[in-house]
Amino acid sequence: MCSGGAQQPLPESAPPSSDLLDTAALLDRIFDSICRPLRVRVEQVLMMSPPPLLCYQLAQLHDFYAALVVRLLGPGAQLSVTLGGCRDMARRAFLEQLRSAGERLLRAPPPPPPDLSPPPQVRQALIMYMLQLLIRV
Repeated sequence: MCSGGAQQPLPESAPPSSDLLDTAALLDRIFDSICRPLRVRVEQVLMMSPPPLLCYQLAQLHDFYAALVVRLLGPGAQLSVTLGGCRDMARRAFLEQLRSAGERLLRAPPPPPPDLSPPPQVRQALIMYMLQLLIRV
C-alpha cells in the first residue's frame, strides 16, 4: 500500500529517464546511416513501375515500421522521417497507378463478354479501388 508522502527509490534495474533519452539519441545516430540507402532502394523499386498490389504492400509495410520506430525513437528521429517518406512515396505510386488504370479504361473500355459479366480489367480496377479505400481508413 501507499506509505504516506515518502518516495521509494527506483530499483537498480530501472534506468533513469535520461538514459532512455540517450539510448534513443544513440540509436537515431546509428540508424541515420541506413536512411539514405533505404530511401534510394525504395525509389528504385517504385521507378520500375511495380504492380499496384506491390505498391500497396510496400506502403502498408512502411506504415507499420514507421509507427513502430516512432514509438521507439520518437517522431523526430531520422529513421522515422525516412520510413514515413517511403510510405508516402509508395502510396503516391499506388494512387498514380490506380488513376492511370482508370484513365486507360475510360479511353478504351473493353468489349463486354458474351455473358455480360464484368471484364477482368474492371474487376482488377475495383480491387485496386477497394485497396485505396483501405489505405484512407
